[in-house]
Amino acid sequence: SILPDEPLLMMGARPVPIPHRVAYANSIVINHLGETMSKVIEQVKNMGRYVFQTASPHVLGVAGPGSAAMEMAITNLVAPGTSVLSVTNGFFSQRMAEMARGVGGSVEVLRVEENVAARPALVEARLRTRKYDVLTIVQGETSNTVFNRELQEIARIAKTHGCLVIVDAVCTLSTMPLDMDHWQIDAVITGGQKGLSSIPGVSLLAFSRSAWGAVERRQD
Repeated sequence: SILPDEPLLMMGARPVPIPHRVAYANSIVINHLGETMSKVIEQVKNMGRYVFQTASPHVLGVAGPGSAAMEMAITNLVAPGTSVLSVTNGFFSQRMAEMARGVGGSVEVLRVEENVAARPALVEARLRTRKYDVLTIVQGETSNTVFNRELQEIARIAKTHGCLVIVDAVCTLSTMPLDMDHWQIDAVITGGQKGLSSIPGVSLLAFSRSAWGAVERRQD
């Protein structure tokens, strides 16, 4: 009765309560190199593809929180000299910009007005000023619950300008629509402790085939 009528739900800071059966499953100790673990990993990858709405085989389970998956996405798609446009609405979108700088990326920040969603026209105007290789953006900003509801259009515009698109969906994946393939997103990050109602400290990361190709072509 406290939820909105529209089927949207953003998970803010802190983990959510998890079902007993999920907690129980995570209490079972198995051989991490055995046949059972191999089956579990394949099941997680298959279910992950459904959650991300992607046919890409490059879905990775990460033994770390969403920030670890974020770092994996950034460090694999941003190299020294890579031109990055970071759309920032708060702490975690700004963190992606900082991570990109940390690996040598040439980063420009498109700072959106506080507590306001990014507008496609604003992003496109910046993309017209120069060539960018990568665009980073959150779907939902965990720190202040700003929802970039026009993410699909922003991703489409970025792709027409030749960008790889990295999206932080830690607090939104599975609680509101995100179609990785249809929206032409190249990397999506999520954490287990939000919409997936899993334990904290684990996360998922999906790369598109285009993004994976960029990783394989790297020489550094």
